[in-house]
Parts: sequence; structure tokens; C-alpha cells
Amino acid sequence: MESTYSKSLLVQEFEALRFVFGDKKNSCTGDALQKSLQPAALGLQEPFKTVAETLKVPLIFPRQVHGVEVLALKTKANVQKALEHHTDADIISTSLEGVGIGVLTADCLPLILYDPEVHACAVVHAGWKGTLKNVACEALEHLGCEYGTSPEHVLAFFGPCAHVEKYSASTELLKLLSGSPFRENVLEDREGVIYFNLPKMNELQLRACGLLAENIHREFCKDTITNYAYWSYRRDGESAGRQLTVAMLAVKE
Repeated sequence: MESTYSKSLLVQEFEALRFVFGDKKNSCTGDALQKSLQPAALGLQEPFKTVAETLKVPLIFPRQVHGVEVLALKTKANVQKALEHHTDADIISTSLEGVGIGVLTADCLPLILYDPEVHACAVVHAGWKGTLKNVACEALEHLGCEYGTSPEHVLAFFGPCAHVEKYSASTELLKLLSGSPFRENVLEDREGVIYFNLPKMNELQLRACGLLAENIHREFCKDTITNYAYWSYRRDGESAGRQLTVAMLAVKE
């Protein structure tokens, strides 16, 4: 597919947090990060250009590897380095105002964590592999270690991803999930086919790590497989594009 974009970008706001959960109207090719020689060059291409201009910030996306590595942007020097060289990570965080951080997804769960008390946020790429490595809790723990956040103050915003209705579980997924205390809560057996509840797994993990149930927001968590407004790798295969998820911190009043 080709990169697509819409000049009408829906930016959500919560206190000093600004964020975007994109759909096909604001999407890119699956290999956009691999093709880009420098992260800064992404800002010259659509849909990144429109998002950057709308939010009035530079954008930084890590190269996702389905793990738990972190790219922390705590200083302007960190930002400059991240704009010059790609970093492999599935968690990206910042406490700096005016910096856009994001991930690309097409069935994997994009997750935004935000602590308004200490003014820090993280964006997480939580596919099933990262989820079984507890990537959401790794991000929550990282925010605490690096920025001094407390789990009870953190809000979680779930973006569009594959839902349990059509998300059939692979043999590898089931094997890796065998030792999880949440196994029975996140699997559904329908006519001999096992389906996996990706957002519920992340929600249960976060709650086990101290995040409050009332601080979990799933109103943006649409189903990418059945909703054709989104790209889905499981539905569209190699032709699937990638939705953008971007978060930034505005000046705290």
C-alpha cells in the first residue's frame, strides 16, 4: 500500500497530554521505518509531515522489534540523537514538552501511559510477543524508575488493535501463554478454535502492576480486524499499512 494521510487530524487531549490514534487516513507503509535512513527524514514524508505540522513537534518512532527495550528521551541531547539514528525499541518515553513520540501498528496494541502528576508519558507497542514479555508493565516500571511516577497516578489509553472476536491464537502463542496466571481469562474456545484477547491481557497485566482500573481508557480501542477503517495484518497480509499512534506533552498550566 501507499502512505495515506488526511489533513483533518483528530487530536485527543487529556490535561497536558495530546495524542493521536490514527486509522487508514493517517497511515504509512509497513516498511516506512526500514526505508528511512534517518528518523528525522520521516518528518518530510506523509503522513508524518501532517502529524508533525498539526502538533507542531518533531516526531520520533523507534524501530519496533517485539521486545521490551526502551528509548528514553529525557534531554534535548537524547532527542537529537534519536532524530539522527534509528533505535530498536518497543517502549518510547519522555518528560519533555514539545516532542512527539510514537509507534506504528496493524493489529498490535498501541498503548499510551501518562502520569499527570510528574508530567511524563510513554508509548508502547504491545503485540502478542511483547505482551507475553509483559511489555506494558515493563513500561510502567520504566516510568517509575526514570521519572518517578507512581502506578496509581498513571492513566492508560488503549488504541485500535485486534480483538478477541477474530484473533485466533497460534500454537506458539498458546505455548508461551501456558504459564500465565491470566491464561483462562484471555482465551476463548469457539468450536475448537482458540481466540486471544490482546487488550484484556494488557489490562490484567497493568492492574497486577498497580494501575487502577478506573484509569484504563478503552474508548479508542477499536477492532482492527473487523473495522475496515483500520489496517489489519491478519486480514490484509503483506499489503497492510500501519496506523500511527503519537503522544506529546504540552506546556503544563
